[in-house]
Amino acid sequence: MIAYLVPFIYLAVCALTAYFGRHVRIGFWGTFTLALVVTPLVVLAGLVLLGAPSRRNSS
Repeated sequence: MIAYLVPFIYLAVCALTAYFGRHVRIGFWGTFTLALVVTPLVVLAGLVLLGAPSRRNSS
């Protein structure tokens, strides 16, 4: 039974990673696709290490 949930959990984690990467150059769908191909944890680590731009006002 749990084996049927694994793909949905994987897609949910990919979508969550893409949500965090929505403000980078490749955007939501690029980050989502990259997370599908590689792994969401590697992409998320890359977003954190490369410093995804924030939307905070710097003034």
